[in-house]
Amino acid sequence: MIAIVTGDSRGIGKAIAERLYGLGYKTIGIARSNVKTDWIHVTGDITKEETWDKVLELIDQPIRVFVHNAGIHEKKTFEYNSLDEIKKVYEVNVFSAILGLKKLYKHIPRDENSLIVFISSITAFAGSNSGGIGYVSSKAALVGLAKQLSKELKPIRVNAIAPGYTETDMIKHWDEKRKEETIKRIPLGRLGKPEDIADVVEMLIKAKYINGQTIHVNGGLY
Repeated sequence: MIAIVTGDSRGIGKAIAERLYGLGYKTIGIARSNVKTDWIHVTGDITKEETWDKVLELIDQPIRVFVHNAGIHEKKTFEYNSLDEIKKVYEVNVFSAILGLKKLYKHIPRDENSLIVFISSITAFAGSNSGGIGYVSSKAALVGLAKQLSKELKPIRVNAIAPGYTETDMIKHWDEKRKEETIKRIPLGRLGKPEDIADVVEMLIKAKYINGQTIHVNGGLY
């Protein structure tokens, strides 16, 4: 069985790839960074067909799990954001997932044992106080994509996960004051960890009657 993970070089994607590899999947990760991993890693731009063609050459078993985690963030507010910058975010965050699935979906068995997961964000539902219209709206688009593909690719299960504030490079620029203020707002009293998101991917593999849903993993912060 094969598992595909985009953005496997660090953070949430790395934790998910590690988990799937540990569960016994032939795990194929894709990212721009050339990193050494226990699983198969393809270095490339997921917005380009040639990268997915490289992945396609490695497919020798059914794909049972496809996780689109890769994403980029632009921090400018609407007034200062160019359309080209927003398009670039959508290319990585949304269109690359569609491209990858277009290339690979024929290798995903059409039954409920197959799972597609899109990693969305808490900001898709709450917005962001620091700008990033492309990021926020693209993460919301993944929620709609999961909903629609759960109907069009049935009975393959398609879900989204919306992480809350998680200890990744996305928030590494935060100072201690901002971290403390955020943690005070989270009922569980801590930031999320990449492994918390991997836990939910593993749960979704087993929970075969969950489909077309968005799972919020945010410690209770709404």
